[in-house]
Amino acid sequence: MLIGVHKESCVVVDEEFQLRSNRLGLISKATGRGLFLANAQGRVAYATKQSRDRLQCWPMTMVDGVLILRDPEAHARFLASLSESIQKGTSSGIQVVHRGEEEPPVFLTVFDSKIQGLAGIFVRDPWWVDDTDAQTLAALFKTTRRETQLALHISCGNSLRQFCAENHLAMNTVKTHLRQVFKKTKVKSQMQLVAVVLAALR
Repeated sequence: MLIGVHKESCVVVDEEFQLRSNRLGLISKATGRGLFLANAQGRVAYATKQSRDRLQCWPMTMVDGVLILRDPEAHARFLASLSESIQKGTSSGIQVVHRGEEEPPVFLTVFDSKIQGLAGIFVRDPWWVDDTDAQTLAALFKTTRRETQLALHISCGNSLRQFCAENHLAMNTVKTHLRQVFKKTKVKSQMQLVAVVLAALR
């Protein structure tokens, strides 16, 4: 159930709103990450308060209630994903949206919201990692604290060398943790790991 109040043509969803992810069959809290529900033209019907507050930090804007990506090509792909999700009840892959040469991109996933005429949009920002993310990953994959930290670190586009330096660990130790993360998440590469983490936290 969507709970909220009307505000500037949007409905601000209660922060404890939970949405079932149709890709992994998991419950994912919207708290701490971007969540929008929009029609095929990008007109937003629902948004979490965090999403509205953080919109100015992302390479997108909202004009008259319509979500617009600043890059025209990325926006065209975004609209195509919205239309396909609404018409076919499918979820898109992860769309990478760049915001600057020295800033990490944000990741968009469009999915079937199970609400007629509306698609769901999850926005993952590598600069927006909180304790909720760590708790979610640890619960899903039974990772240790250090393994969870490493998985989140990699999903933000950071290197193993950076993780070694920040945590004062030897590379062999970090590689051992990485092998355990791969085993628990059932992936074989860092790229696959990023996809699994982003899907789990969307």
